[in-house]
Amino acid sequence: MRGQCMLIPSGDNNHKHLFTVVIDPVTLPQTGSIPVVILVNFTSIRDDVPYDDACVVQAGEHPFIQHKSYVNYRCAREDNIAHINSLLDKGVFVKKEPCSQTLLEKIIAGALKSKRISRQFKQIIQDSIKTPT
Repeated sequence: MRGQCMLIPSGDNNHKHLFTVVIDPVTLPQTGSIPVVILVNFTSIRDDVPYDDACVVQAGEHPFIQHKSYVNYRCAREDNIAHINSLLDKGVFVKKEPCSQTLLEKIIAGALKSKRISRQFKQIIQDSIKTPT
């Protein structure tokens, strides 16, 4: 599942943004036995809007990305696998080509240096790197 990309409705207008799964499923104390993943999305860089430069992605680094973009760690989210699969089956989420290993490593490195991702998510990502999958 790690590196899987999908279009997910988000934002004020529910426009579909490209999200990627940053870690393989894990169980957390607050989720019990339900496996969850951390998702981050890509947002196009605009000249007049400040952005997190922890992970800037060029057009073409992923086939869906057509403009210089950044990983919006501020909007990182946790979701459970059953929920994701259900929404994929219903067509609410749309599966896209997965990230390359190089891009995924860049996203993870950015998450660990970003000041905009929550401490909790940063720790979960850090722990997932230490634990072989």
